Amino acid sequence: PTGTDIPELWAAVFEDWDVLNYSANWADMDTLHNLMWMWDVADPSIVFGIMKVPFYDELMHSMVVIHNPTEVYPNEGFCSGDGLDTLFSLMTTGGYRYPGFWSPDPDDRSLLITGPPFSLNPGEKHIEVWIDFGRNLNDGLTWSQWWHRVLRYAGFYRGDVNANPGEPDNPPDLGDLVYLINYLFKGGPAPVPYPDQGDVNADRITDLGDLVYLINFIFKGDSPPIDYVRFIEQLWSRPSLFTNPLWQ
Repeated sequence: PTGTDIPELWAAVFEDWDVLNYSANWADMDTLHNLMWMWDVADPSIVFGIMKVPFYDELMHSMVVIHNPTEVYPNEGFCSGDGLDTLFSLMTTGGYRYPGFWSPDPDDRSLLITGPPFSLNPGEKHIEVWIDFGRNLNDGLTWSQWWHRVLRYAGFYRGDVNANPGEPDNPPDLGDLVYLINYLFKGGPAPVPYPDQGDVNADRITDLGDLVYLINFIFKGDSPPIDYVRFIEQLWSRPSLFTNPLWQ
């Protein structure tokens, strides 16, 4: 608002999932997919955590499992011995720190996940999207299948309109094309999970233009579908997640 540049901003999320027992929580992370989660050692199948939505194809600056009695409770998160906020110091120190950094015991833990720093010039916007989740690991899904479904719900993997459970991680193909034709011209079922999953050209309408766009992508190797978040007003788009091998 002042018209001045902000050279360095940090966006992070700190969470303390007290799953069943606040003092006996364990934690883990997937550093390649921006995922962190916690569980009670008495029931490791029920997990709660957070995932950074991959807008920018970037790895997190830091992902840290925190030991609350050591790093949070003594100073309530503020003003550690070196004069810096403890959590901010952890945010800005790059790298990954697993629970074993402190001890093998599942003593009271929490999570801190931080994206790379960014600058902000006057008039610019920067969007960060994070997804909190709970999951039963006995749901029959791999982590890859799970995040594919979650991110499709959020508006990614557009063009994958038939949600074929036999091929949950494949780019749009002939089956999706036939499904979209049936929806547009024959009254067939709508794309899953929402009709706008067929909006591959990011004009906010699923119509003939998307069908042509998808044909050109599948058969001519033209531009891939355009992903954007379904639940925000701004059209903040990126090339399909199918273009990033890490997220296929």
